Amino acid sequence: MHWYTERLGCAGPESSLIGELKRRYPAAPVGFPEGANDEYSTYLHLLVNWLEIEAASQFLTHERAEETARRKHYYRWIYRTVLDDWSELEELFASAISCQ
Repeated sequence: MHWYTERLGCAGPESSLIGELKRRYPAAPVGFPEGANDEYSTYLHLLVNWLEIEAASQFLTHERAEETARRKHYYRWIYRTVLDDWSELEELFASAISCQ
């Protein structure tokens, strides 16, 4: 998923997508176990982890993919936020894909 977002070119540190995620989640945590290694990585993983769950849902049920994500011992805030705000993030990410 990291390679996909990198190739997509819409989620760089200065992108409008990351800017919007910062606006929506100004107090996003950094560091284990809630966030990623740095601020940018935490915001990027909102997209990466959303894509991960969406892809897994193609092979499992969405409920099973969600259950698996909720059990992770790392990125806990990220996974919770992705799952709690699924539809809103889906809409945001769908619009970001058209950035090319």
